[in-house]
Amino acid sequence: MKRIGLTGGIATGKSTVGAWLQQQGIPVFDADACVHNLLAHDASTLAFVAKTFGEATLLPQGQGVDRAALGQLVFANQPQRRVLEGWLHPRVRKAMEQFFMEHLQAGQAVAVGMVPLIYETNTQHLYNEVWLVDADEATQRKRLCEHRGLSPAEAEARLAAQWPLEQKRAMADVVLSNTGTLAQLYEQLLALF
Repeated sequence: MKRIGLTGGIATGKSTVGAWLQQQGIPVFDADACVHNLLAHDASTLAFVAKTFGEATLLPQGQGVDRAALGQLVFANQPQRRVLEGWLHPRVRKAMEQFFMEHLQAGQAVAVGMVPLIYETNTQHLYNEVWLVDADEATQRKRLCEHRGLSPAEAEARLAAQWPLEQKRAMADVVLSNTGTLAQLYEQLLALF
């Protein structure tokens, strides 16, 4: 089975590409969704977050982690972000390996791991190819502020937490430009298949 790692910077369009791939019948593991699930439902993760970052980072009545409050803490403090990532990343990797094994056993020809931090976590070796969804920083900032409701300072903090796309471009096997229209993005994807 061919493993494709789908990555890119924040707000470059990884989810759009992942959704398109799923529409074509290709299974996609979404690392962000896995993290959100851990932060919402995993008892050991909730206990870790409360102990490490304080009870104020939890939502009331066991509803999970207040991701906005936790994000303000960890994106403003690199050592704290690394502590959180040190907890989450191994759990996400384990879930992704299970996903790939299930699809391998089912005879799937291709499966995709959609992971924003492939290069930052030095896990590109887990894939046969790495595809990068690329967009310029102005587009990223606009999407973060307009579509996700972040302030300009919050958007800058999120962008600063990831490697520059220029660095990722040099390492990727495939680069998909997503600064133009969706039709242009889909044309690139169709050409790959």
